[in-house]
Amino acid sequence: MLAGEAAALNRPFLSWVQRGRPWVLAKAAVSVDGMLATGGGESQWITGASARRAAHRLRAEADAIIVGAGTLRADNPQLTVRGVARRAPPPLRVVIARTLPAFSPHWRIADGQAPSRIYAMEIPEHEARAWTQAGVEVKPFRTLPEVIADLGREGRLALMVEGGGKLIGALLDAQLVDEMVLFVAPILIGGRGRPLWDGVGAGHLGTAPRLTEIRHRRCGADLMIRGLVAYTG
Repeated sequence: MLAGEAAALNRPFLSWVQRGRPWVLAKAAVSVDGMLATGGGESQWITGASARRAAHRLRAEADAIIVGAGTLRADNPQLTVRGVARRAPPPLRVVIARTLPAFSPHWRIADGQAPSRIYAMEIPEHEARAWTQAGVEVKPFRTLPEVIADLGREGRLALMVEGGGKLIGALLDAQLVDEMVLFVAPILIGGRGRPLWDGVGAGHLGTAPRLTEIRHRRCGADLMIRGLVAYTG
């Protein structure tokens, strides 16, 4: 095996040893014009079945699958590995929220199919009790680096962030995304569609993050683009 290939396979471990934090991969399905969803929040499904299978293979390599509270409310995702071989134990399902969402038994992260955790800045006691009784761990946090470090201390070194745009944007603003995988569908949304990077963003082209070591391939009608994120600012 070439040295470069070995390093790619060991990136999560090397990130922990060399930088003291896990490797963060952000994955998103987007339109050609970079939208995650329509202005009304419709996002299922932007990409086709082949791209979704490839996304599940990425999940199978992760130690934790992370979304923001907006994605939880909009999509009620399962955040499990389906249709592909997976390792045991399954990835931890993680939601990051400013305020702990109100508990409801219809939330799929409370279905017991995989361990689940919610990090929240504001935690109403009665909601925390309801989530905990449903088997979902609730933990306080103040900053995103604190969340990433907490997962790393548990040995969860390969983190996969699946949205939404506010969470991915906050992580990019903080220069915490190490790798990106984009599934680009041949569709245009425009208007008030919801962007991939819904944060501060780059102030100048010269300081905008760049993808390096880019790989791409077709996934049915969609295009998968994968690369490392290089920050210049």
